[in-house]
Amino acid sequence: MSSLCGILRGANLLPQLDEMAQWLAKGLGDNWSQVRFAASVATRAFLEGMDDDTMNAVFPMLLPRMCLNRCVSLNSLLLALCACSALLT
Repeated sequence: MSSLCGILRGANLLPQLDEMAQWLAKGLGDNWSQVRFAASVATRAFLEGMDDDTMNAVFPMLLPRMCLNRCVSLNSLLLALCACSALLT
């Protein structure tokens, strides 16, 4: 999934955006730590290089699971929290 996220960047990602975010959310909430780790690596690749509008579209689905998952890098989490706080203000 991480490789797929790397290939599908920008406009190529838009048609699959919701479906991929749903699969990543399922992986981030899985019971197995290996699945959660793989999903967090894929989520990082999914979010890198996304513009703000596209990222804001998937945050409601991914952000709660990212916050509860210790495998997500601190930089990715801080970026997500900053973007969400900007939405609320």
